[in-house]
Amino acid sequence: IDQLAKYSCVPVYVDDDLADRHYNGFSNSILWPLFHYHPGEITFSQQDWEAYEIVNGLFAEAVNEIVQDGDLVWVQDYHLMLLPSMLREKMGESKLNVKIGFFLHTPFP
Repeated sequence: IDQLAKYSCVPVYVDDDLADRHYNGFSNSILWPLFHYHPGEITFSQQDWEAYEIVNGLFAEAVNEIVQDGDLVWVQDYHLMLLPSMLREKMGESKLNVKIGFFLHTPFP
């Protein structure tokens, strides 16, 4: 933890099952095929979707605790696509000058 703090890194702890459903479940079994134009490879799971929402929410909570008005938050890739809107909602009126950027590393058809 001391090494993380040294570089201003804040861990977000996610249990193994939730992480698996978020990453291998929704992110890579639904979003990856969609972004690579393979819609026939998709099997939707409500539990995986809920895990995706929960994990994005955990990141939103963690970022909201440390972000300062005027900061830039840079969100990376489809695994956290809900984070910008969730974070904006959590910040409300208290941090109006926070800029949130999103970069999608995956090419879209």
